[in-house]
Amino acid sequence: MKVSLIIPVYNEKETIIKLLDRVVAAKAGMDKEIVIVDDGSTDGTSSMLDGYYNKFKSSGFATEMKLMHKQNGGKGSAIYEGLKYATGDIVGVQDADLEYFPEDYEKILEPMKMGVTRVAYGSRFMGRYIPQGMTLKNWIGNMALNMTSWILYGWGCVTDLATCYKFWYREDIPAEELLCKGFEFCPVMFAAAYHRKLKVFEVPIRFQARWYEEGKKITTMNGFYELWTLIKCRFR
Repeated sequence: MKVSLIIPVYNEKETIIKLLDRVVAAKAGMDKEIVIVDDGSTDGTSSMLDGYYNKFKSSGFATEMKLMHKQNGGKGSAIYEGLKYATGDIVGVQDADLEYFPEDYEKILEPMKMGVTRVAYGSRFMGRYIPQGMTLKNWIGNMALNMTSWILYGWGCVTDLATCYKFWYREDIPAEELLCKGFEFCPVMFAAAYHRKLKVFEVPIRFQARWYEEGKKITTMNGFYELWTLIKCRFR
């Protein structure tokens, strides 16, 4: 069994090498494939990725790594591009910052390996009220998405709709619906699970939020668009 980790990257020169080192080292309980999609970075990230990739390919690691560069189109479009090259039985998403912990892969993937679920999410909110470092504004935005999902899709269906850590069996991924370009990838994937009657299984994960001065990219307008997408997809 193999998991493909798609990493969309846009202007993350301060974190990308540290993140890749952690992804490579993290245990998943199965073979790993790393698919990096550079979404038109302009800050030097692209050359750093080229250097890392060339060094990795010549180092003899058993883990397979793929790297492609594209014009900037948004997180959703980068993930969609990565899906074209992913060959794992399971596909997951990893942000290029250091907010999430690759060391949590194994426990998220365990229920999928055991046949408990075909879709697993890592939840930042299980076992805590506000994740470490998350601003009140971002917490309110996340809660608005969660509560809207409860009202439209079933009460208490998920505790963290907008988490980065989403793992699906590749054969279940609705590629034809993933033409979204930005952060609306999250509600599109959740709605796809709902319409396909795939129960989302959540596992508590660690999280360390970063500030906008450190490169955080999601905005209030992104949040409103995600909310609208969640509503729209419910009634498609």
